[in-house]
Amino acid sequence: MKPLTSEQAGLPETRDGFLVNEIFWSPQGEGHNVGTMMVFVRLSKCNLRCAVHNEAGFDCDTDFEGGKWMSIQEIHDAALDACGHTAADGRWILFTGGEPGLQLTELLVGSL
Repeated sequence: MKPLTSEQAGLPETRDGFLVNEIFWSPQGEGHNVGTMMVFVRLSKCNLRCAVHNEAGFDCDTDFEGGKWMSIQEIHDAALDACGHTAADGRWILFTGGEPGLQLTELLVGSL
């Protein structure tokens, strides 16, 4: 099954900001950086349809329909709040979500 476009997944073609599900401080749970504390920026919306058709071999248990529209500055401020305003502690940011590539931009990554 072909993935949905950003617009079909519920993101308008032109938008001001990013639809964020949540921002939190947690250890990385997998991969090379397992155990490393980092800020997770969980973006909303997904185009893969795993929750609807279960073609990925698992059930998606996360609600990616909701969220709050946030500017880059608001995301930056929330990321600092999440790690306690400690630049040394908050040097790792992981973008996650339903499908973060639907929203992720060089401007957002570069700003953080």
